[in-house]
Amino acid sequence: MGGLARGVGRTGAPHALCVGETIWALSRPAPDLTRLQDAPHGAVEAARRAPVGFGTVESWSTEVPLPATGTWASAGRGGAQADAVLAAPEAGVPLLFVEVDTCHMDAQRIATKLGKYARFLSRCLRTSVRMAVRASAMRVGHE
Repeated sequence: MGGLARGVGRTGAPHALCVGETIWALSRPAPDLTRLQDAPHGAVEAARRAPVGFGTVESWSTEVPLPATGTWASAGRGGAQADAVLAAPEAGVPLLFVEVDTCHMDAQRIATKLGKYARFLSRCLRTSVRMAVRASAMRVGHE
C-alpha cells in the first residue's frame, strides 16, 4: 500500500480503509473451501457460488499520481491522484483506475477528477502512438 495508507489501522482513517476494502472486494480470491468444513451448510454454498474477483492484492497500487504534464518524477499541473490503480493484464484488465468516494466530494469535483484521468490517458495514448510510429520507421529503415 502507498505511503498515505500506512498506519490506517491506528488512526482509523475512513477513506483509506474504504480504499482497502474496495481493493479486497474487487480482487476477491477464490475461497479455500477446506477451511469451511465446520461452517454452516449455507455458508459453504454461498462461498461456492461467489464470483472470483480479478487480479491479486499485489496487482494494486494506492494513491498513484497520474501526471497530465511533466514527468513521473516531476509532475506538472493538471494531473490527478488515483485512489487505487489495478494493472492485471492476465485477468483482461490492463489498467483500471478506482476513485473511492466516501460522500465528501460533490459531483462537480468527481467529474473534474475523471476529466484529469482522461487527460492522463490521452497523454499515454499520444506517447504510445509516437513510439509505434518510431518503431515502424526504424523497421522500414527511415530513422
